[in-house]
Amino acid sequence: MKTFLNNSFKRHKKNNHNWEKIHRKSFWKKYPNSETVSLFENNFKSRKLKICELGIGSGNDQLYFRKKYKDVTGIDISSSAIKNTKKLLIKNKIKNLRNLYIMDIVDVYKLENKFDVIYDFRRLSNLPKEYIKFFLKNVKEIMKKKT
Repeated sequence: MKTFLNNSFKRHKKNNHNWEKIHRKSFWKKYPNSETVSLFENNFKSRKLKICELGIGSGNDQLYFRKKYKDVTGIDISSSAIKNTKKLLIKNKIKNLRNLYIMDIVDVYKLENKFDVIYDFRRLSNLPKEYIKFFLKNVKEIMKKKT
């Protein structure tokens, strides 16, 4: 089992290298995913929600979230993705650049904040199966308890 996890980890790190190359070029579209907008406009009305986006990529959804909600966090394993997101936010006059972290999705449970919504748009599906299981087992650590 340990060898299997080590091989998955090596594949995952190789994928990170590929994502770094993609994000350094910064050629992504400039609008949020339409599915993201539809989901949040129809289901999450409160501006007070605490949202964590997994794998922020080009930052387009972060821009949408930060315009609409007060407390937003974003993580990505790619340092270039974080840098590009900050540039996008500055370009669009978003002053809140806090809570953007270079972090592996499976480590998200280490965040100190508790969130109402943890948003993933096709990021988990890119992970090795063992990582997905680990994430799902630990994600409850950062979810707010319903009162």
